[in-house]
Amino acid sequence: MIRTLTQAGCPVVLGGSGLLASLGLVDRVRDWDLVTDAPLERVLAAVPVIQGWSGSLQVRRHPPFASRFFIRWTPVPGSEPRRSVDLIGGFAIRTAGGICHLPALQGGTWQDVPIASPEVWLVAYRLMNRHDRADLLAGYLRHHGFAPDRVRRLLQEPLPDAVRRELKAFLEDPAGNP
Repeated sequence: MIRTLTQAGCPVVLGGSGLLASLGLVDRVRDWDLVTDAPLERVLAAVPVIQGWSGSLQVRRHPPFASRFFIRWTPVPGSEPRRSVDLIGGFAIRTAGGICHLPALQGGTWQDVPIASPEVWLVAYRLMNRHDRADLLAGYLRHHGFAPDRVRRLLQEPLPDAVRRELKAFLEDPAGNP
C-alpha cells in the first residue's frame, strides 16, 4: 500500500502508534496511521483496488480534526488477520487560535517504511489531549535530539500557549535539559 501510494506521487509517513513502536516507545500497535499531504484525487487514482482490503472514504470533519480527508482500510473478512490502516490527508487539528496543520514530514525510516516526524506527532498528541503519548515523544526528543527546522515550522501554527512553550524550550535548550 505504501509503495503504491508513493509511486503514484502520494508520499506517506507512518504516524500514531506505529511511529511510537518504531521508536521503541510502545510494544503494541493498535492500527496503522499513514499521513499524506497529497490531494485526495491523486490518492483515489493511486488506489482503486487494494487486494485483501476494503476501504471507506470520509471527507466529513469532526472536532477537533480538520484534516482534508480520512480513508480507513480494513482487512476483508476471511483474509489473514491484520490491523486496519488509516490514511489521513492534510492532517490538521482545530485549536482555539485556528486550524493547526500537521505536515507529513518524514523523520526517518523503520523496516523500509518512512516514519513521521516525532516533533509533528508530539504536537498532534498534545492537541488531541493524549498527553501520555506526547510525553513519550517529548522524552524521546530530549534524549535523542530534535530537528530545529521542524520545531520552527510547527511554531508557525496556531498552537495553545503550553504547546508553544514546550516547543520553544527545545530551541532554547538544544541539549534538552529539563
